[in-house]
Amino acid sequence: MVTCWGLPLKNKLFSGFFLVIILMVTLCLAFNIQYVNAQEGSTVYILGDGTLNPPTAPLLREDDLYTLTEDFVGNIIVWTDNIVIDGNGFTLQGSGLGTGIDLTEATNITIQNMVIKGFSNAIYIRKSSFITVRNNTLTENGGLNTPIINEAPTATSSNNTFSQNIITDNNGIGIVLSGNYGNASGNLITRNIGSGIRLNGVNATVFGNTITNNTETGLLSYGSDNVITENTIANNTYGLVLSGYNNLFYLNNFVDNTQLVSGFGSSINRWDNGTHGNYWSDYTGIDVDGDGIGETPYIIDSNNQDNYPLAEEVVVIAIPEVSSWMLVLTVFAVLTVTITLYNRKSSNK
Repeated sequence: MVTCWGLPLKNKLFSGFFLVIILMVTLCLAFNIQYVNAQEGSTVYILGDGTLNPPTAPLLREDDLYTLTEDFVGNIIVWTDNIVIDGNGFTLQGSGLGTGIDLTEATNITIQNMVIKGFSNAIYIRKSSFITVRNNTLTENGGLNTPIINEAPTATSSNNTFSQNIITDNNGIGIVLSGNYGNASGNLITRNIGSGIRLNGVNATVFGNTITNNTETGLLSYGSDNVITENTIANNTYGLVLSGYNNLFYLNNFVDNTQLVSGFGSSINRWDNGTHGNYWSDYTGIDVDGDGIGETPYIIDSNNQDNYPLAEEVVVIAIPEVSSWMLVLTVFAVLTVTITLYNRKSSNK
């Protein structure tokens, strides 16, 4: 048998191997060396030309569609326009601070189908228009009443839509809607340490949202000329905080909030559309003729009253979004059936 330094060579090789392993472990402990995933805690940029930096980011690009391929610890900064970021059901995870997705001076961006958790702001929008945020779950975000979806108060933001999102168990305001002609619809905003929606803008629509069990206010309305309809605002500390004016409220449910309103001041708004007002769980009037409208107004304060308070809660049936290709297929199917029936009828003549 071949030997080296008095030991068989085979035994000597094993001894050297284990010595190297022991030395490596010792060095790692001494210098606190950690091996981490290259993607962990990193920032992904979608650049102006649509390329990714770093190119190894877990986003699959197909033309203008960027699809998340796995759970990702880090954040996304968008520097381009006219794209869709599809989370594909995966999670964008933060470390408790910072912004999950940052949109600055962007146009026509859609963020959808993503779980976003562990950030101060889940989504931050500045000087950007035609932004759509839909069908996402935003949870465990915020801090010091930080907005979860934050549309910065700039006059240059407009036509942004936030729809069908679940915003729950955060520490902050669910949605801050600041731009012109915005839309918040079909969102579930519940169990947050903070308020539901803060409406700062003008000519916006707040429609079909369920805002419940938040520790502060269901809706903070500081804007003007907005339409708020078919929302359920229930079991919050305050139902409404209002200082804006000329907003139209109708067909909303205000149910079992600890206190209905706060901070009115000289705010004057409209509380019915001329035929229907809102449902107020503490309304004591009666509906004598059975038409669903209370016979006496609901008094909010000296400047505000609902002239047509509802006798029963509004039942809102959510209308699911239908993609354009599904609509085309439906129309095609209807046309095919119609033509087939016509041909059969003609052949029987």
